[in-house]
Amino acid sequence: MDVRAAWGVLRRRWRLVLSCLGVGLTTGWLITARTTPAYQASSTLRIAEKESAVPGLDVLKQLGGGETEVSTEMEVLRSRALAQNVVEHLQLRLAMIEPARVPRSRIIASVELSDSAPAGRYRFTRQGDGTFQITRQDTTFSLLRRRTSEPIIGPAGVDREVRLPGVFLRLAPEAKGQEEFILRVMTPSAGIDELQQGLSVSRPNRDANIINVRYRGYDPEIVQSVPNVLVRSFIDQRVQLRKTGARSTVGFLRSQLDTLSHQLRRVEDSLRVFREAERVVSLEAEAGSQVQRLAELQAQRGEVEGERAALERLVVEARSSPASPGQPSPYRRLLAFPTLFRNQATSALLSSLTTLDNERATLLLRRTPKDPDVVSLSGMIADLETQVQGVVLTYLDGLRQQVASFDGSLAGFGKRLEKIPAKEVHYARLQRSNQVLSEIYTLLQTRLKESEIAQAVEDPSAQVVDEAFLPEVPVAPRKGLNLFLSMFLGIGLGLACAFGREWLDTAIHSREELQSVTRVPVLGLIPHIRDARVKYRFRRRRVQSIELRPVGISLSLIAGRDPHGPDSEAYRALRTSLAFVRPDRPPKSIIVTSPAPGDGKSTTVSNLAVTLAQQGLKVIVIDADLRRGTLHRVFGVGREPGLSDLLIGRTNLEAATQEIDLGAEGLLHLIGAGAPPPNPADLLGSNRLRQVLNLVEPLYDVVLVDCPPINLVTDAAIAGTQVDGVLLVARAGKTQRGELAFSMEQLRNVRVPVLGAVLNDFDMKRDASYGGDYSGYRYADAFR
Repeated sequence: MDVRAAWGVLRRRWRLVLSCLGVGLTTGWLITARTTPAYQASSTLRIAEKESAVPGLDVLKQLGGGETEVSTEMEVLRSRALAQNVVEHLQLRLAMIEPARVPRSRIIASVELSDSAPAGRYRFTRQGDGTFQITRQDTTFSLLRRRTSEPIIGPAGVDREVRLPGVFLRLAPEAKGQEEFILRVMTPSAGIDELQQGLSVSRPNRDANIINVRYRGYDPEIVQSVPNVLVRSFIDQRVQLRKTGARSTVGFLRSQLDTLSHQLRRVEDSLRVFREAERVVSLEAEAGSQVQRLAELQAQRGEVEGERAALERLVVEARSSPASPGQPSPYRRLLAFPTLFRNQATSALLSSLTTLDNERATLLLRRTPKDPDVVSLSGMIADLETQVQGVVLTYLDGLRQQVASFDGSLAGFGKRLEKIPAKEVHYARLQRSNQVLSEIYTLLQTRLKESEIAQAVEDPSAQVVDEAFLPEVPVAPRKGLNLFLSMFLGIGLGLACAFGREWLDTAIHSREELQSVTRVPVLGLIPHIRDARVKYRFRRRRVQSIELRPVGISLSLIAGRDPHGPDSEAYRALRTSLAFVRPDRPPKSIIVTSPAPGDGKSTTVSNLAVTLAQQGLKVIVIDADLRRGTLHRVFGVGREPGLSDLLIGRTNLEAATQEIDLGAEGLLHLIGAGAPPPNPADLLGSNRLRQVLNLVEPLYDVVLVDCPPINLVTDAAIAGTQVDGVLLVARAGKTQRGELAFSMEQLRNVRVPVLGAVLNDFDMKRDASYGGDYSGYRYADAFR
């Protein structure tokens, strides 16, 4: 279908398109008017991501998939645990069903629900004394229908406590203005699900650590409260977890400080006792530079060797005592080793292990060890313990290499070592141990103070940027958008219906369709003719002498009523096409038929006969529709005697022929159908019809025979074998393609010559390719 054809469909079906548009707009308006307004409020939260204590872990975290702490906190905000806190805090398990546009707080002043409150609906109906009668709506389903029973619970008054199963509530004073309202009690799981359906957590900008918590519902006050309560619950939970981790760290550091304080005290006592026993005042003044160097090397070697031996003993103990399932790894105890504890990397690993242990312990309070989150934390702890083991073994190998290096250096001082007093070496060793323990003790005290401060201060990593405000304008329904979509859908439905009807329409509408089905030339396009009544004069007598007398009225003779009108031009075009359909041998006897009744064959025959008579030709019209002949009414003459009387020999040609006076336009003759015979097909199929045609053809230039519809009876097919050709008439918008194809098949089966087809009642404005109708070019009044 091209653009011009589509435009033609719209011109023909514009009423259908407008009707669908009206239906769409009306439906959209009704849906919008009946939809309960929905409100929306949002709260904004800022999350500050923690920097990793181990250098390079932040970069590795970004390379590992881009997951940040903000994404994790967004999932926490969506969790059922926080949703449950909000439901319990706001008592969202109690919802207002009707009236839907009234906030719950205007009817319910306070409410308290127990976890065992059953789900159900309660109807409050106001009585004459101002109290409310409460009925419970219990809905059950049967195989045939839905049944609803309403057992009466009892009356309730305003400003008094109302007790329902598992529910304690108090009605607000504004409830007196309500004739009836319905409350719905939900189970805890249903309340959480309904909250999560209206809740959305999003990150507006991927480069900013901002989280937007949005909630959508029908009660504006609840819509405002939900985001604020959810954000406050999230911050409180985050602060509680942070303080729990800080308390665990403080306890660990205090236990380590107690141990180191005892070790430091013993070392200090040993140094004091040695100095008093050996009377050492100033070792630097007593020993020279070489002795000092040797003493330092021995002291360092001894320190490293002692550290190696102690660490190796601890490693052997750790290997011999494997960790039990769910218990910390034995290598974790090695982190308390003095030199390892001072290392920044091991300190970070210790802090991470402590944090993960605290988180797992917190989860185990309300979850099982097989919970996915607990299993995930256990895996992370195992990975960190593996890293601890690697760090310890690497450090032990380093100590061994240092001992070997010191042994090589001391080998060159073999002779000089004999000269150094043993007391000086022992004094340097004791002094070094004292210094190391003092530094570790100072470091632990610093970490302890930092943890105590972190435990005392509030968490600055989560802050509320914007709180949710009370929404005043609903976000749904969006009237403008709904009407626009309704208009769009209405137009779409109208176009679909218009083109669907066009596609399902199997009637003939255009010359191309008629020609493609019949495969014969289309000789004429007859426009729609308005009903008209024209008076003629006739007299029954011999055809050689005619006297005019006023007689009856004819219908649809547009060619006689307005010979110079635009509609008559269509029949003149048909007359011209018939004259040149066979240039070498023009047809003289022509049968006009159609596939079905009402196609306009009789109108075509009568108007074609008038136009032929106006040309000056002698024309006779024979009404061969012996069942329902109508040409006598068209020309306003009698039906009998007619063709049936001629065929059975009851009358002669002169008596059966009636003369029609067209005035200045000429004359034509008519043989009516005659008396209805019992066997029309046998009469038309006999040689008598051929004898009548042999009598008529020498006297006239054109013989037009009007036959019954060919799809109903076989009269036209039988009589068609005895004439020069058949003219098939189809009516635009009525004749179906199948009917037309069946008519052509019947005519071809008996080898009847089909001169062409005529499309009757054609709409010239349907297709612009026809150049409009004949009214655009007509006779001027001066030439009438």
